Amino acid sequence: MKTLVQNSGLIALAAFTAFAITAVGQGLWGVMAIVNVAVSPAIPWAAPVMALERVGFRRLHSLSSAGSWHIRWVSRCREAWRRR
Repeated sequence: MKTLVQNSGLIALAAFTAFAITAVGQGLWGVMAIVNVAVSPAIPWAAPVMALERVGFRRLHSLSSAGSWHIRWVSRCREAWRRR
């Protein structure tokens, strides 16, 4: 129980980060879908644009994981977690 209390800040940060990622993604999708319906409902351009956006984010994530665009504090956190 003590470790749960000690890690509660990290848990809250993880929850906030997950919420922010979801809110941004859904916010972008919602705005694009509404604009698509308002401007040109016959041509569904929002879905392909969102797919390209997701591919871009996935590419950015894979670069970050591969180390070519690596954030040092992530590396230190991983090393600390592995030492446990």
